Amino acid sequence: MTYYCPECGNEVECIQGCGSTGYFCNKCNKLISSKAILTEAPNIKDNE
Repeated sequence: MTYYCPECGNEVECIQGCGSTGYFCNKCNKLISSKAILTEAPNIKDNE
């Protein structure tokens, strides 16, 4: 399954270790909570 960053909308990297799963956004350069990630790509509309 693909997950997305709630801030920028880019795909996040899934990091698993020691029984836990974390999500990292390479564009925002920070960890994203598993409760905050998006399961569908956001509809980002620029300059409307």
